[in-house]
Formats: sequence, structure tokens, C-alpha cells
Amino acid sequence: MLGTLGPAALMYTVLPVWRQHRLARTDWPLEEQAYALQALMAGFLETATRTHTLREVSVDAPDKVIAASVTALLGPGEATPDDVRATADEGLRLLREGRELVLASLAGGHEAGQESGRGQG
Repeated sequence: MLGTLGPAALMYTVLPVWRQHRLARTDWPLEEQAYALQALMAGFLETATRTHTLREVSVDAPDKVIAASVTALLGPGEATPDDVRATADEGLRLLREGRELVLASLAGGHEAGQESGRGQG
């Protein structure tokens, strides 16, 4: 499941769509940009869930800091409203595909478990 919908998979699925529709800069190699974005998100998640991570430094609005950090990483974007709509449509399509893959994986695992359980009785 993580391979299909985990953070790395989403970075490599969503980031190219953002780049295609001018929501993210394209002057940086995709691999490096995805790595940096994933590392940034992991760092913010670590900071948000473990209070001891940044004892010496605090801000009043961490959500605004993360938004500004992502904008700095991806660029200000030059998307038109049509680009945003196309990105949203593509993102929803990709999420549906990922959901279907996970559901199929779960159903396959469940059926395999039932079959192997029948022979053990």
C-alpha cells in the first residue's frame, strides 16, 4: 500500500502533474525536487508531532511557515485558473486509480488468506 499511496509514491505522482500545469517550477530535476519536498514534509511532521524537536525555536503560526517553505521550494507558480482546474481533475483521477489499486490489493490478499485457510482445517 505504501508503494502505491505512500509519501514517496505521491511525490512522484503528484509533483509531475503540478509541474505540467505550472504549479511547480521545472528548472530543477524532478528527483531532487521530490526528495527535497519529501524531506521538508517529513521534517515538519517530525516537528509537529514531537515537541522536543525544536525546543529553542518556535513560531506563532507553523502552518504559515510550512506554506511559505513549500512555495519557496516549488516556486511561486504561474498557473492560470484553467491550470488549477486541470491539476485538480488529474489529481482526483490519480487518487481514484490509487484507491482502486489498494482496494484490489486488499481484496486479493483477503481472498488469498481465505484460500490458504481452507486447507488448514
